[in-house]
Amino acid sequence: MDINYSTIGPEVLDRIDMSTIADKIAEFADQTLASQRYLNENEIRDYTFELIDLFSSILKKGEISGSDPAYQTLGRLMMEVHGKIQMRGGSAEAFFRLIQFIQNLFLESLLAQVEPSEEVRQMLLYLIRFFNKLVMDTFRLYQLERKMAVEAQQNELMAVATPITEIWDGVLSLPVIGTLDSSRAMDLMEKLLQRIEEVRARVIILDLTGVSTIDTQVMHHLIQVIRASGLMGARAILTGIRPCIARSLANLNINMGDIQTKSTLSEGLKEAFRSLGFQVSRTQAD
Repeated sequence: MDINYSTIGPEVLDRIDMSTIADKIAEFADQTLASQRYLNENEIRDYTFELIDLFSSILKKGEISGSDPAYQTLGRLMMEVHGKIQMRGGSAEAFFRLIQFIQNLFLESLLAQVEPSEEVRQMLLYLIRFFNKLVMDTFRLYQLERKMAVEAQQNELMAVATPITEIWDGVLSLPVIGTLDSSRAMDLMEKLLQRIEEVRARVIILDLTGVSTIDTQVMHHLIQVIRASGLMGARAILTGIRPCIARSLANLNINMGDIQTKSTLSEGLKEAFRSLGFQVSRTQAD
C-alpha cells in the first residue's frame, strides 16, 4: 500500500511532544558533547531550538524533499554542528551518534503515546525514511566538504612546493621539492611557461636538491619541462644532481647530452651569468 507522506507528517507532529523531545536532546548533548567541550551550553540551547523548529516545519508539510528550504536549512545546520564538533577535537562518530539518538527519540516518543496499528506503522516508516535521508544527505555533504578541503590543501601545497623566483634579470630559479608526478609536472610546466613569458626569462635553473629519488617517469617530466622552456626561448640548467641521483640517471640510461647540468645551485647561477654575458668578480674591501 502506498503511503501518503503529505498527511502522515502532520499526524506525527500531532502525536508527539516536541517540547519534551527538545529537552531530552539538550540533556543528551550536555552529557556527551558539552562534557567533552565539543559544544557549549549556549550553542546546544540555540541548536536545539532551531533543530526542533525545522523538524516541526518539515513534519507539518509532510513531504520529505531535498528542494524544501526547511530541509536544506536543516542540512546546513547539521553540517555546522558537525563542523564545530570536529574543529574542537570531536569525531564524526560523536555527531552521528547524536543523529541516531534523535531518531530513536522520535520513534520511542511515537510508540509511547499510541497503540500499535497500521497507521502507527506508516508513521514509523515515515520517520525512518526521514532520518535515513537526513543521515545520507549529511554524510554526502560531509564527504563533499572533506574533498573540497583536501583539494584546497593540495593547491596550497602545490603553490608552496613549486616557488618560481626571478633571482636576476632574465634568470628564473625553480627548486623541485618532493615527488614529481604527471599532474604536478603539468602544473609546474604551466606556471613556469607563464613566468617565462611574464619576465621574458632567458635562463631557468631547475634545482633537484630537494628530490630524494628519481626514476624514468620523473626524468621524462623534467625533460618535457626543459624542452617546453626552450621553445619559449629560455635555456635550462639542471642543478643539484647529487651522487645518488647521478647513479640513478646512469642506470636508467637516459640521454642527457643536450641538457646542461651543474652540481650545485651556485654553479648553475654562475653558468647562467656567463651565458648572459655577465662577469661576476669579488671586490676587495678597503
